[in-house]
Amino acid sequence: MSLEIRLTETAEGHLAEALAYSGGKHGDLRRRRYQVLIRTALRDLAADPGRHNVRVVEGRLHYHIRHSRDRVPTPPGRVGHPRHIIIAKVVGPVLYVLAFAHDSMGEALGKRAAAGEAEL
Repeated sequence: MSLEIRLTETAEGHLAEALAYSGGKHGDLRRRRYQVLIRTALRDLAADPGRHNVRVVEGRLHYHIRHSRDRVPTPPGRVGHPRHIIIAKVVGPVLYVLAFAHDSMGEALGKRAAAGEAEL
């Protein structure tokens, strides 16, 4: 049984930002591919928060969406080089998505996650 997935407002903003950037830079088809990959990664994480490649950092789950790349249905097709990390926390039967962050963000990952966690 999968956990229910809930995005914080902070995470919703990060997701909208990432998809807008993807669409603006790479076009609508690639934005759609990225969106489907993120949705697949969220489902994978909700199905098994202890899955391989999940890192626990300060009590939060960090899951790079590239680890779900092979599970994306075709169409829309495979994302060549996904760069985002889902930062989440399990509370009871719910997977709270605290933030989405580009994997190059470094220290900003923690700040993004803390902003989302403040909404719980």
